[in-house]
Amino acid sequence: STPAEVDVVVVDCPPAFGILSVNACVAADVIILPVVPAPLALDGLHKAWWNIQRVRNHFNRDLDTMGILFTMTEGSDVMNRIIEAVSASFGARVLPVQVPRDLKVVEAAARDLPLVILDPESPAAVAYLKLAETVESRMLGVAVPEGAEARAEELLHRWREPRPDTDDPDALPPVRESPPMEAGPVPGRNWDDELTEEVDDLPEMGDLRWKIGVAVMLIALGACLGYVFGRWMYMPV
Repeated sequence: STPAEVDVVVVDCPPAFGILSVNACVAADVIILPVVPAPLALDGLHKAWWNIQRVRNHFNRDLDTMGILFTMTEGSDVMNRIIEAVSASFGARVLPVQVPRDLKVVEAAARDLPLVILDPESPAAVAYLKLAETVESRMLGVAVPEGAEARAEELLHRWREPRPDTDDPDALPPVRESPPMEAGPVPGRNWDDELTEEVDDLPEMGDLRWKIGVAVMLIALGACLGYVFGRWMYMPV
């Protein structure tokens, strides 16, 4: 697709706010901060918020932080308390959508498929559909029309219709396999002849001990001589 044919570009950034995330913020119009409701994640949220403010002040004054998205939620008491605390601090900046923990997310990543294509009816996929509607409505400044979610699900089911090369509507790409790893060296002192030679060339500890001792004695002797010389220089005549 050409840029003229694209309405929205979604950039997935790494968790750490490094050079990639900074570049994405400079180029972006809107930011959504996904947050796992856990104590350590809250520290990262405050740091990310502060870094986004710096990017806005110095590089992209039109950057808009649309909201905070809670992901991998489980409905536990601890998570609910954290969500309430963040909502009290950030108010309307917290999006009205929560993405629950769902094993289908892991499977979708392993098969290189969008979650909404792999299983449109999974809890996480339904949540992401609602998120897409919320983002679209806020960007366009209009309310989400009735039936939008049903139409989106219908479209996703059409995408899952049998392809010409298969009659199985549930046929999925195989799980991605990791490339085979090369055999590593056998552990032990002699696993690498070159390294062994380099180690053998190093001085033994016994050779180093007397040199260190002599150096310490010379430093102590110099300190004593300096003290005596200083006293002699300033001794009253």
